[in-house]
Amino acid sequence: VGAVTFTSVSAWRTWNWDPSNDRDFTSLSIQTKSVNPDNQNQYSQEFRVASNGKQTVDSVAGLYYFRQKIDATPIAEYGADATRWLLTPLTLPANLLEGYREDAVAHSDTKSYAAFAQATWNITPELHFTPGLRYTYEDKSGSYSQTVSGGHPRTDANNAGDIAKLLSIVRPQSYGAHFTNGSVSGEANLAYDVTPDTMLYASYSQGYKSGGINLAGIPVDANNNPVVSTAVVKPENVTSYEIGVKNQFFEKRLTLNLAAFDAEVRSEEHT
Repeated sequence: VGAVTFTSVSAWRTWNWDPSNDRDFTSLSIQTKSVNPDNQNQYSQEFRVASNGKQTVDSVAGLYYFRQKIDATPIAEYGADATRWLLTPLTLPANLLEGYREDAVAHSDTKSYAAFAQATWNITPELHFTPGLRYTYEDKSGSYSQTVSGGHPRTDANNAGDIAKLLSIVRPQSYGAHFTNGSVSGEANLAYDVTPDTMLYASYSQGYKSGGINLAGIPVDANNNPVVSTAVVKPENVTSYEIGVKNQFFEKRLTLNLAAFDAEVRSEEHT
């Protein structure tokens, strides 16, 4: 479009995962069923505007949107050898865990929005300065619900103890989590072409990795209530420094690149 190029990138992906595993990896009947069917759907849209040709300042700017949904229905079931393998004492009924089963439903929903811009200032034909910024805002939510059934607890005075043993393997629980987070990331790079085949550079950058939600079951307190705070994995920021040289020799038959870098990763509080 005249002095600039407009680019639109649209993408969609879906997949289904239907594993069925021998979770105990033995010939014993410990865990007879361990499945975690997943359905994932995602789509994204990106718009970019970039300058054409070689200018004193070359630039690109754009907007990005991403949406992802994942639905899972994990199931686990225990067999005739599970009690002796997983529980003590031996006075427990040998078939206590036989047929004991968990059924769960997990759902996650992620929305991500970003705006970005980068420019290269060609100060001289050899010296180039490239700053760039990106702002990312994310909204994540998730829910997990799990029920249990089956097993063979005794009906006498030991019933409560048997049930406690069953619940020590897997117990019912239900929880949800939601958080939003916004972050600015960016880079500044200075590059110098010593010769057409040798380039020196130095860069500073701030990166961002979004947080997550644990949807695989989480710890519970003394009242059997999920500790919801453990459901959220904090986002991370990284600060990185790098210097280096890139070389080509013998009519580009040999490439030799050297770099020194340092990166500091830290967790951030979420809101």
